[in-house]
Amino acid sequence: MSNAEETIGTRPNEMCSKCKGACCKALPGSVFFDDIKEPIVDTITEMLRGGYYSIDAWDGDVFSGTKYSCYYLRPATVGSKDVFDLSWGGRCIFLSKEGCTLSWEERPRGCRLLVPKTLPGGKCGLPENLGGTSCKNAAAKNWYDHSEMLQEIGNIIVQERKEVKA
Repeated sequence: MSNAEETIGTRPNEMCSKCKGACCKALPGSVFFDDIKEPIVDTITEMLRGGYYSIDAWDGDVFSGTKYSCYYLRPATVGSKDVFDLSWGGRCIFLSKEGCTLSWEERPRGCRLLVPKTLPGGKCGLPENLGGTSCKNAAAKNWYDHSEMLQEIGNIIVQERKEVKA
């Protein structure tokens, strides 16, 4: 990620304090592929096994005329234990009464790049050069080339959980 991209986002500020994490209460931000440390497969596997992250999907045209659905990684929502949590809502597991429990550097890029009140209804969103729409759409674009790998890792974790229950 370039320094220019990193400075686009908004660190927690007065506006965030006033809304008390409305964006984080509605849906967790997204992990961008570049957030993942090497070795990629091992890191994603451990993130999912830990229960603090889930796989979500964008159901729609990711890029004009391309794949209809695309998986991406994001923080889990409170109360969900599913590896595949394909939802349009839920409170981020990292949101506390005091705000995000992750340091600025630990937060997924989709969280760090949010700009307050850029979407209809005053919702937070990403800048135009990073998709300009919802975090889900931007995440799907970012994970486009890695979606199948993420699905395979998720399926392995689901199978492991079934075997533990059996």
